[in-house]
Amino acid sequence: MRFLAEGSYQKGVGQDVLLGMAQPTVSNVLSETLKILERTLCPKMINFKMNEQEKLEAKTAFYENSGFPGVIMCVDGTHVSIIRPTTNEYHFYNRKGYHSLNVMVACVHKTRITCVNPSYGGSSHDSVVWSMSKERAFMEEQFRHGDSSKILGNK
Repeated sequence: MRFLAEGSYQKGVGQDVLLGMAQPTVSNVLSETLKILERTLCPKMINFKMNEQEKLEAKTAFYENSGFPGVIMCVDGTHVSIIRPTTNEYHFYNRKGYHSLNVMVACVHKTRITCVNPSYGGSSHDSVVWSMSKERAFMEEQFRHGDSSKILGNK
């Protein structure tokens, strides 16, 4: 948990003399712990689908705060810096001049994250990431069935 709070096990946990574990052991335990959290908590906490009551509440909040009608959530990409990859480097070199993943994140008005997609390199534009996402396909399917809910994003 300290790693998640600080972003580095070397800074805190890995250098903690009371821990009694070598850095590689801490790294292995951390990796296994994150896999378990991702497998068990993420599906419960990060969920793109909303029931009708949640949609109505979101539409009301977005309209009151911004004047945009029908919006249930917002989506944007953010660059997460990575170490220079040894293969297909050009996929990860972004317009800002460093290597990254372009991570698509969507959230509702309560700042609850509903989607995280880290599947594309930093050279990919936000619109490409969105156009290839299962979330876009889901929203299109909902629209075909009469749901007029909107997601607010930029190009």
